[in-house]
Amino acid sequence: MIMQLLKSATKPHHDKVEELAYSNKIMEGTINIEEYKELLLKQHYFHKNIEPFFEKVFSEKEAIRLEVERRKKTHLLKYDLLELGLEEEALNFEQLPHLKIETAEEAIGAMYVLEGSTLGGAVIRRKLGKNEKIKGNSSFNYYGCYGEETGEFWKKFIMQATIMANTEEKQEVIVNKAIEAFVYFENILKLGIVTFKPQHQSL
Repeated sequence: MIMQLLKSATKPHHDKVEELAYSNKIMEGTINIEEYKELLLKQHYFHKNIEPFFEKVFSEKEAIRLEVERRKKTHLLKYDLLELGLEEEALNFEQLPHLKIETAEEAIGAMYVLEGSTLGGAVIRRKLGKNEKIKGNSSFNYYGCYGEETGEFWKKFIMQATIMANTEEKQEVIVNKAIEAFVYFENILKLGIVTFKPQHQSL
């Protein structure tokens, strides 16, 4: 039930994020290295500002059942950025309110956005690996991060999300926060200003 509600309520935002995240260019093999670097910087910012909340709001048992530690991806994006000679400071914003997560149910809503992106990650990794402009520049630590376990990890998330969404009130909280997380990512993709220091201006 909760997954159907999430999919239906977030579809317009999911579609918008795909558009802003160069999905068509990735699938067509036309994304260039500058766009790839920009995308990684923005993915990293998104993850690093959401993942720390999980330790604060999930109980120890919830964190274990959700395998929260295994699901963290900020460090994988950091590795990809380092390979490309990029630093976090290359991305800044004139104005962007941070997303706040205060309950376990809100965290599930945000995690739906983060975990949902892994389903297409393996496909994206294969496409990027065939792109002559990209493939020699990255080990793709982030995309396809779960490897052959991708489907299994998604099923486990669905099961835990369903268990936690055991009232209509909780379902509403989860769905609203998922929408908010999508909008937050949309704003990161739209408003993030990428600037490179002199040593990075080979772009």
